[in-house]
Amino acid sequence: MRLFVALPLGEVAEDALARICEDMPVAGVDEETWHITLHFAGEWPERMAEDFADELARIHVDPFAWWIEGVDLFGGERPRLLHAKVGPPAPLADLSRKVRSAARAAGLEVSHRRFVPHVTLARLKGQPPDARLSGWIARNLTTKAGPFAAEGFGLYLSELRPEGARHTEIMWQPF
Repeated sequence: MRLFVALPLGEVAEDALARICEDMPVAGVDEETWHITLHFAGEWPERMAEDFADELARIHVDPFAWWIEGVDLFGGERPRLLHAKVGPPAPLADLSRKVRSAARAAGLEVSHRRFVPHVTLARLKGQPPDARLSGWIARNLTTKAGPFAAEGFGLYLSELRPEGARHTEIMWQPF
């Protein structure tokens, strides 16, 4: 099972992000897959997924608000991802730490990559952005939307398909 834990955006945030992306000059990921990844767990046997879900069910955090803080690229000179920046980082980072702790308690390996809250908008081919994309990023670099209410998080199964990833919620933990 290919698993990840994420904060879903909710309808109001999805609508706001869709408005920002209306004139995006590259093919984006399916809006149905938009989320804020808290932890990518990778491939694990079903039994470990159940243990992970049990550990996640023990997480409790106070409700918080989040917002969109513009757009940016991951990958330096050879960008691989166009994303919406998300803030504030403190409550999201705290929740991500708790999710990673739950993963370790369930026996999953946890990478030590720095947590950067974001929503993936498009996957790029590692080429420098052309003038249209550079202009779009410049216009939206500081575009803000929100605040949006975080209502909980989910454990998702990710199935990679030729037409794009399909995400299925297998566990929900409300705040």
